[in-house]
Amino acid sequence: MRNTFTNDLILFFILSLPISQPPLVDASLLDRIYLVGPWNSGLPLTWEKAWRKCRSIYTKDKPYHSDLAIMRNQKDFHKVKELCVEANPDAIHPTCWIGLHKADTDLNVWKWVNNLPHDMMNWASEEPNTDDRFVRIMGYNLYGEHFASSSLSYVCQRDNLILVKENKTWEEALDHCRALQARKWQRGTNGFMFDILSFHTKEESSHAQSIVREAQTDEVWIGLRLLAGRWLWMDGKTDDGVSSPVCPANGMNCGTLSEKGKQARSCVERRNFFCFQRPESV
Repeated sequence: MRNTFTNDLILFFILSLPISQPPLVDASLLDRIYLVGPWNSGLPLTWEKAWRKCRSIYTKDKPYHSDLAIMRNQKDFHKVKELCVEANPDAIHPTCWIGLHKADTDLNVWKWVNNLPHDMMNWASEEPNTDDRFVRIMGYNLYGEHFASSSLSYVCQRDNLILVKENKTWEEALDHCRALQARKWQRGTNGFMFDILSFHTKEESSHAQSIVREAQTDEVWIGLRLLAGRWLWMDGKTDDGVSSPVCPANGMNCGTLSEKGKQARSCVERRNFFCFQRPESV
């Protein structure tokens, strides 16, 4: 009986939110679009300048997070390789910077610009060298580069994560994110929906945490809310990994994310927040 009662409360909570909840779909934080074109002028840049250029991509209405290209699998690798060819139509061996490097804090480990470790095996023969710092893609191989002054074309990416640098309560952040929707969500039709951020994997958490440092507050709101002793994501899934007692005091019923992880905070505090664009419905 207790579990049934709790589930009924959760359902009531979802249905009573300020803006109606869309049909539940898997929420992938790591959906991304690779980019060349208006953000890639065709002029070669150093790795550092290419990184800054990609991160400066800005859309006024929906300022998605952007960065140098990050690849998770061979499908991503193929997309980036094809865009590098597009960015260098006259080159015999098109070569582009990607978002893989050795951070200043650890010169022994290759990491992506979102701070996740590199686990792909596409290094060219005898690559990389111990003194290399940056990585370029040529064909289906990766090559290390140790000269910071080297200039190449580059491939950017735009993911579906939006960091809103406005201080709002949790409820205000929820309303803000859902008001971003491109068109009204209708059950059974394809479309997109914006919401306060939900994530469920270590990779997604690490990616979001790497962006928190760009916020103007130490912690940012995410789509977690406590109800009947359980933490509920706004996509309908539960989460038991929030640092808080079972019954938080002083209304600490809303979730935040910092570089240290998830925390429980009072919902009326004001801070920056994450929105994200849901994947297309299926």
